[in-house]
Amino acid sequence: MIILKILCRKELNLTATLDAKAAYADADFVVIVVPTNVYSTNRIDVATSKRACFARYMGC
Repeated sequence: MIILKILCRKELNLTATLDAKAAYADADFVVIVVPTNVYSTNRIDVATSKRACFARYMGC
C-alpha cells in the first residue's frame, strides 16, 4: 500500500530494458516480468519467476 501511495504522488518515468545494470543503477523500483505458465487445472508454474529472482540475488 505504501508503494502505491508513493507512485500516485510521483511523476512516473517508466523505462523498459533488458540491461540489468541500467535497470538497477538509478531506479526507485524495479519490476521483473517473466512468463508464468497456467495449467488447465488452474495451477501456476512459478519456476521461471524463482529462477529470475535467484539470478538477480546471485548478481546475474
